[in-house]
Amino acid sequence: MVDTAEGEVTGFEYKPEKPKTDRVAAEIFLYDAGVLLTAMDELMEKEGKLEDYGDQLIPYLVRTEKVAEHRLDGYWRDMGTPESYHQGHMDLIDGRGLVFDDPKWPILSAAPRRLPGYVGDGARVAGSLLAPGSRVEGAVRRSVIGPGALVEAGADVESCVILGDVRISSGARLRNAIVDAGAVIGGGTELDGAQLDPEAGVVVVGAGGSVDTPPAS
Repeated sequence: MVDTAEGEVTGFEYKPEKPKTDRVAAEIFLYDAGVLLTAMDELMEKEGKLEDYGDQLIPYLVRTEKVAEHRLDGYWRDMGTPESYHQGHMDLIDGRGLVFDDPKWPILSAAPRRLPGYVGDGARVAGSLLAPGSRVEGAVRRSVIGPGALVEAGADVESCVILGDVRISSGARLRNAIVDAGAVIGGGTELDGAQLDPEAGVVVVGAGGSVDTPPAS
């Protein structure tokens, strides 16, 4: 977390549990070599060892030197937890995420060479993203369906991230879930991450069908 004033960094906390602002450092730093080496020598002399730069070096430079910011506008999200991974996909659906189809900034990836996603005659799909090779026969709302995934007729999926080659059987009900690649969700399954873990708001279903709630962040 970073505090700034008129382009100068005035405070720095490394991964605080309760950040004061939503402004973060992207961990791209440009140092004056002389200032950096002097600071490291001083820290070694004062504290006897050098620790993680975020815990020691950057806060020290903010206190003792002039540290300037170069602000990067646009979308940013830490994807290090299941809930942030899930929220990143929801942001993409809601139009708040990165623009991945900008012809001026192409995203080159190993996308699967498969037919476009298929929506069956009786399917209901709203506000969702369907990957190539996916097939929807049931109901899908505000979700991302991965390549090769199948949502059978009679299955209901909402606010979920379904990875590749998942099969969601008829009668299954999923809400606020991340389903790992290759999982098979039985027809009697009813899961809602917001109910199972109100704090995280999301549940993780492993490839073997195991259900985990994210640890406290």
